[in-house]
Amino acid sequence: MKKNRLNCGLNMALASIMTLSATAPAMAADTRGISAAVSNDSFGLMYENAVYQTENGSLILNPNVLFAENSTKAMNPGILWRMQPANMVATHVELGIKAFFIDGDRAKSNAYAVGLGGKFAVPAAPEIFVAGDFYYSPTATTFRDDSKHVSSWNARVGYDFNESTELFLGYRDLKVEYSNKSNETVESGVFGGFTFRF
Repeated sequence: MKKNRLNCGLNMALASIMTLSATAPAMAADTRGISAAVSNDSFGLMYENAVYQTENGSLILNPNVLFAENSTKAMNPGILWRMQPANMVATHVELGIKAFFIDGDRAKSNAYAVGLGGKFAVPAAPEIFVAGDFYYSPTATTFRDDSKHVSSWNARVGYDFNESTELFLGYRDLKVEYSNKSNETVESGVFGGFTFRF
């Protein structure tokens, strides 16, 4: 039963990604990408697309979904503004918001939140980059089942095989803090995966 729910969720996530890809503006074709990441007990998908671009930056849509072994599911659509120094394609900083819809593995342990934060990526050597992100939701933007805060961060090192494909290895942590019960760790551990840009 658990496996059927996971397969159904994956199929819905893939269908959503394909729909977003098909409707994305042509001007942002070189900044679209799909990522997949796995850890010991989870699987995640992420889609990224620059829907609006200017000389000073780009508006990025960044939805992703995480399926954990304990039946926990998390969806995290985000909107960010990417700032990229001229002539430094591999370096960028993104600031914005990310919504969290977390279906926990315990009764009444769901959380809805809007987190503030951002992402970064910098080159460390030819074809090698360091990247990460951090989001935090204050009490005022955290809702449902006595949830108080949601925090999410990850750090990773990646290798660019070519202009369209990269591999990465990193560590991520996603937690929910509650007012009247023990906190929940949705995901914490090492993960690896790939990104395909088109």
